[in-house]
Amino acid sequence: MLKILSDHDKAVIYVIIAVLCLSLHDLLSKKLNQNYTIFMILWFRYLFHFSYALITGKGVIKESRFKKIHFFRAILMTSIGLSFITGLKYLPLSEATAINFLAPSLVLLLSFIFLKEKITSTEILKVAIGFLGILLIARPGGDIFKFEIIFPILAALFFAVYQILTKIVGNSENALISNYYLGLYALLLSSTFLPLSFSNIDPIDLLFFFLVGAFGTFAHTLFNKAYILESPAKLSPYSYFQILFATVWGVTFFNSIPDIYTSIGILIIISSGINIHLRKNEH
Repeated sequence: MLKILSDHDKAVIYVIIAVLCLSLHDLLSKKLNQNYTIFMILWFRYLFHFSYALITGKGVIKESRFKKIHFFRAILMTSIGLSFITGLKYLPLSEATAINFLAPSLVLLLSFIFLKEKITSTEILKVAIGFLGILLIARPGGDIFKFEIIFPILAALFFAVYQILTKIVGNSENALISNYYLGLYALLLSSTFLPLSFSNIDPIDLLFFFLVGAFGTFAHTLFNKAYILESPAKLSPYSYFQILFATVWGVTFFNSIPDIYTSIGILIIISSGINIHLRKNEH
């Protein structure tokens, strides 16, 4: 069936399946985090990532010139996991996922600061609007203010820095090599803390741990396939399907229905992110 589709349509399908995988990754992480430590979840996630990178990179992997950057990327990726999964423990899936989509706004700001890319007053306004969405979700000063909202915000910040470093390395190194070293260092980092946080695993939960690794790894693989066929800027609006999937899982499995203010905040974040991506596409 895919053979009769255009490259653009194939890329769109890859992205939608990828964000579906990510939403299932987050759903299972939220479930597992009720009974197991985050480091156990991350260890299984990176074990699968590294194993897959080792297999797919066979014959291609060689010494990297960016080992220090890859190590820092691994620290950031581990920090993203720690922050986001911690947030999932306290926040609904839809809210945590939407807040994580602040990353495009933060990438824009960091690109201006560190890469000296131009940024206009209109773009600054779009970033500010995105943060307005955060305020609607958090409602500081209100009776239902959630301090835990800081965790997905931190995850978005770490992810923005991670994207900047990935962009720098991606211009000079094969993605399979980068993926291998990223998985290796992330697995080593999570393994350092595993002995202090390990507990006995129920057999059925072992399957869920495996699926967390599989969904996370396959999602990034599908994103890579999609970006080969079409530019990330043109595909970015479809990545917001992840928020829709997260909302469906939240309602289905946790009976978590966003209220009107939270829904408006989520829509504002989506609109801000899409507008920033469209700006990139225009350039």
